[in-house]
Amino acid sequence: MVDKVREELERRFGGPNSKLMTGVAALDPSPETFLDGEAIVNFAECHEIDTDGVVLEVNNLKRHLGRLKDDEMPKTLMSFKSYIAYFHAAYSQLDKLATIAVTLPFSIAECERNVSSMKSIESDVRSTMTQERLDSLMMIGIHRHRNIDLNEAVNEFGWRFPNSRIALWSVEIYHSYGLHSI
Repeated sequence: MVDKVREELERRFGGPNSKLMTGVAALDPSPETFLDGEAIVNFAECHEIDTDGVVLEVNNLKRHLGRLKDDEMPKTLMSFKSYIAYFHAAYSQLDKLATIAVTLPFSIAECERNVSSMKSIESDVRSTMTQERLDSLMMIGIHRHRNIDLNEAVNEFGWRFPNSRIALWSVEIYHSYGLHSI
């Protein structure tokens, strides 16, 4: 039993996965491993990014950040990504790696939910829909956990499309006409 657990941990967190995790951690300003050259080079190799350029950029960035005051230093991975994007011409390889790091999903469950949502939307019956409609339905399916104020959505639709053949009324407008059940 212990061997199976060890093997599973090695499979999940060893090899390339370990390089990914340590690479992301090396791009995050909060841990002590920030800008660890070896971890970033391994991360770059996983994504086929020029490692020689990465080494040069890491060394230059260390000198660059060393000149900043504490309140000017990026504190999170996202703030680091924004900071490095501002200097894209000087740190293009690190900018690519930071973009990858901030867009990596934390788990495969999110990706699987999105694919499942797409499969339920685009079935054989609905395969004739346009790409724009599919994209819109995917966004609704992916972000279904958000609370949406339907009155606000109806009012927004009416404002954006005043000549629409679909007449949508918010509950307030509906009640103002003396109607009480929708």
